[in-house]
Amino acid sequence: MLGMTYKVQGENDQARKMFINALNQSKQLNDKKGIALSLQCIGNCFLDEGKYDEAIKNYKESLSIKEKIGDEPDIACSYTMLAAANKCKFQLDKALNYYDLAYKIRSELNDKYPLSIILSGIGNVYTKKGETDKALEYYTKSLKIREEIENYRGITDILMRIAYSHFQLEDYEKALNNYERSNKMQKEIEYFYKIWWTPIWLELAKKKSGKQYDIDKIRELIKERDINSDLNGYILNHMLYQLLDESSFLKDSYDLIIDKSQKLEPEFRKYFFQVPLIKKIINKSKGISDD
Repeated sequence: MLGMTYKVQGENDQARKMFINALNQSKQLNDKKGIALSLQCIGNCFLDEGKYDEAIKNYKESLSIKEKIGDEPDIACSYTMLAAANKCKFQLDKALNYYDLAYKIRSELNDKYPLSIILSGIGNVYTKKGETDKALEYYTKSLKIREEIENYRGITDILMRIAYSHFQLEDYEKALNNYERSNKMQKEIEYFYKIWWTPIWLELAKKKSGKQYDIDKIRELIKERDINSDLNGYILNHMLYQLLDESSFLKDSYDLIIDKSQKLEPEFRKYFFQVPLIKKIINKSKGISDD
C-alpha cells in the first residue's frame, strides 16, 4: 500500500487518505481481507495521533471481519493492537486481557517474533501498574525469544526495559550491566533510533551505583536534542533532574505531565495519574515525600 510509505515518513493525514481509498476499493471488490487490513491501518494512524477511541473503533471493525474469515494470525494482530490502544488509554486490565488473547493464538502457532512483542507489551502494562517484578519477568521472557531468533534491534530495546526495571527496583548494578549491554549492541548494529537515550541512563545508573559519571557528556547531549519534544519527555527530564540536580528539569517534567494529561479524556486521566512514576514526579514537584 502507498499509505504505508506515507506512514513511515510520518505523513499520517496522507497515509490515512490512501488507506481510506484502499478501504473503498476493497468494499467495491467485496475483498474482506482487504477491508480488514485497511481498517487496521486506519486505526494505526489514529493510534499514532493519540486518538485512541477512533483507533479502537477501527480495530474492532477489522477484528469482526477477521473473525468471520477465521484467519488466526490476523485475529491475533488485532488483539495486539487493541491491547496497545487500551494501554495508551491507561485501561490496563483491558490491555492485559487483549494481550492474553493474542498470546494464546501466537503460542499455538509457535509464532516467535509476535510472541516477543506481546510479552514486552505485557511487561509495559505491569510497568505502568507499578508491578516491576512482574514487568521484569515478562521482559526477560521476551529477551529469551529475541535472542533465539537473533532479533538484535529487539534485543537492544528489551535490554533497556530490563535495565529500567532493575533501576526501579534500586538494583543499580544490574541496571548498569543491562544498559551497557544495550549500548554496546546498539553501536555494533548501528541502531541509532534509541542510542541517544542510553548514555543518559548509563550515567544515571553510574551515579546511583556510586561510580564516576560524566556530566559534561550529558550536557553536550542535551544541547543536541529538544528533550521536551520527545514523546516521553517527562521521563527524560526526570532522569536529568536526578542526574544533574537542577530543578528546571523537574519543572519541565511536571509541565509535560500536565500537558499530556490534558490531552487525555477525563475518564482516563485518573488512571494516568495513578502511574507510580507520574505520582512520584508530581509529589516531588510539590515537595511531598515519597515515603
